[in-house]
Amino acid sequence: MGEETTKKCMQMDKTVTFRLELEKTISSISSRFVGVSDIDDAIIDTLRDIGELSGASRAYLFLFNEDGTTMDNTHEWCAEGVSPQIDNLKNCSMDIAPWWMKKLRSNESIYVTDASKLSADAQAEKEILEKQDIKSLLVLPLHIGRELNGFIGFDNVIETGSWADNDITLLRISSEILGNALERKRAEEKLKRYQFMVESAHDAIFFKDLESRYIIANNKTLETFGLPKEKVIEKNDYELMSNKKEAKKNIEDDQLVFKTSKPKETIKHMTGADGKEYWFQAIKVPQYDHKGNIVGLVGIARDITKRKQAEEETIRTKEYLQNIINSASEAIISFDKNNRVTTWNKTAEHVTGYKARDVVGRPLTMLPVFDKSHELSNAIKRIYSGHKGVIDELVLMTKQGTKRIIKPSYSSIEGGNEESIGILFFGRDITHERESHRRLVKGNSYLISDKDNKSAVDLFIDLTRLGYKGLFITRASPEMIKSMVPSTDIQIELLNRDKRGGFDNIADLDELTVKIREFTKKHTDAVILLNRIDYLITNFSFEQFLKSLYQINTIVSENKSMLFLHLNPLIVDARQLAMVEDELQPLPSQKIEDIQIEDELFNILKFIFQQNQHNTLVSFSQISQQFSIVRPTVRKRLRMLEENGLIVIRKHGRTKSLHVSDKGKALLHKRKTV
Repeated sequence: MGEETTKKCMQMDKTVTFRLELEKTISSISSRFVGVSDIDDAIIDTLRDIGELSGASRAYLFLFNEDGTTMDNTHEWCAEGVSPQIDNLKNCSMDIAPWWMKKLRSNESIYVTDASKLSADAQAEKEILEKQDIKSLLVLPLHIGRELNGFIGFDNVIETGSWADNDITLLRISSEILGNALERKRAEEKLKRYQFMVESAHDAIFFKDLESRYIIANNKTLETFGLPKEKVIEKNDYELMSNKKEAKKNIEDDQLVFKTSKPKETIKHMTGADGKEYWFQAIKVPQYDHKGNIVGLVGIARDITKRKQAEEETIRTKEYLQNIINSASEAIISFDKNNRVTTWNKTAEHVTGYKARDVVGRPLTMLPVFDKSHELSNAIKRIYSGHKGVIDELVLMTKQGTKRIIKPSYSSIEGGNEESIGILFFGRDITHERESHRRLVKGNSYLISDKDNKSAVDLFIDLTRLGYKGLFITRASPEMIKSMVPSTDIQIELLNRDKRGGFDNIADLDELTVKIREFTKKHTDAVILLNRIDYLITNFSFEQFLKSLYQINTIVSENKSMLFLHLNPLIVDARQLAMVEDELQPLPSQKIEDIQIEDELFNILKFIFQQNQHNTLVSFSQISQQFSIVRPTVRKRLRMLEENGLIVIRKHGRTKSLHVSDKGKALLHKRKTV
């Protein structure tokens, strides 16, 4: 009895001693990787500790290569008298151990007490282990950043046998510690590479987290803020910048990058901590973690302050010097009596890519910029003869070989004796509008929400000129119809109880539906413009009209036709307008999903629209007076609106007037109803 008790006590002492050694080893391993300078030596020492404590012959670490198909034995410890294998285990294909890899990918440990008794599923692994004289082994997966990146294990080349629970615990903890240490090492190496590039750059480069806080800021960024690094890191622009409006806009741009997952390019104005004014050309790009989640952004900002100041000075000088032709937004081209080009303004240069020096003084028939130049030459002769309506479109060929369509007005240039000495053409580039027409889809019904029906009629006429069969349904007077619709090929139906002016009439909603059904069935390329629906809503009801619209939309879709419904938004309330908008498509040219403008630009756009509504011409000077901004700033902001297709700038003699485009009206309506 006493001898048995003594054995139990000795076993308990041995267990306690091993437990203390285990805890001591784990503590040593953990502290070893704190502030380590040579992680490779620390890994070797760790493998030695766990190998000696577990009584293993060999302890090792394998890491997967970046190609995802091979792996290397990167670190190894061997007991005295055991042959190293590390040099033989480089660039090993993962395919040679399918059973092994399957277990690791399932986050399972590999526990082998007798390699000779491995199952048939592990035949490949059995052969590998026997070649290395391995009797038993214990292997655990190693994760770096929650992803399987290798494995750690130890084996015995002396004898078979089971591995104790403490051995498994020791290996699992060691795997976790090594995985964390390797993750930190990779992150530190990547960060060092970034820091070197960032600090040596002349541009401001910074990293922000999802809260728009600066995580990394290079010297140029700190210089711009006029602050030391410790006062910038972990702060956002609102905390750093004196101009809170600029700071808010910066943060909004950050959040837009995070929301859309798209880079954001912009020209930024910034007031430094010392009150100094800066201009930056900046780009912000989303940054992702290993799982594809956005974790922040990297920004690069180039100081263009000197360039911006020079540009503004140039603009001021040009405004004083440039003449009316070169300041026109329309293309202006003139020909003499011999059809040689005499004027080619800046807009014509911009549209075509050809400079004035390339074309001025040369006959139009010798220039590649004019499409069908001989037809144009003949048309000019007819203009000299007094003919009207000779040219509907002036087609120019760019240097890149693409066509640009100009909607021209023209007049004779008279000399001192009132004799015609040339022809002047001026007009705006409507290529984008024509391309919008091509983006129209057969089978769709479109809403044109506008107080004026001119844009709707122009679109309808353009499509009939492209070969579509047109049906114009309107309430307009016969005289007005004739002025709006020059073509006799367009079928016209009056919204009226009786016929007028020789036109057929549509008296009610049922007849409207029938007419459209018959027309779309008869013509494969049918386009319908439904105008002045106030007549239908007044004589019936909005609900009845909407019910008919549902039927008409279905008919148009089934017959692959196109319908344009012109609606004056002032005749319906917001709920009714929303119901029509839900049923019909917006025009491609009115889609505004990607347009975002600052409040200053929006207010200018709104002011122009209000003046247009009262048929008041809006000039650059009015904008300057209304918003108390200098003329160069007016030009810059109007140019931004024009480039976004929100306004049209038209020339009237020596002055220009501003008009909100369909796209601009759509944007105003969207902002109003949000």
